[in-house]
Amino acid sequence: MQLSRPVKLTIGALTIWPLAYMFLFFAFVAGMMLWTSLGPKGGPAHSSGVPVAFFVVFAAHLATILLTFGLIAFYIV
Repeated sequence: MQLSRPVKLTIGALTIWPLAYMFLFFAFVAGMMLWTSLGPKGGPAHSSGVPVAFFVVFAAHLATILLTFGLIAFYIV
């Protein structure tokens, strides 16, 4: 299969994303722990008792997992 240079660069960037996301996730979690421990009593902004950041991280996790599945299928084919 012949791929053009822009497609190769895109696939390469998408392949690096899960590893980069892992480090970003750990930094985010550490930052959230620090922010909630040092911040005001209420902590981060809440929506019905659940931190809003949870929904952002959940969406990022889901997108990264789906991307990983897609990349596995791409590389197998």
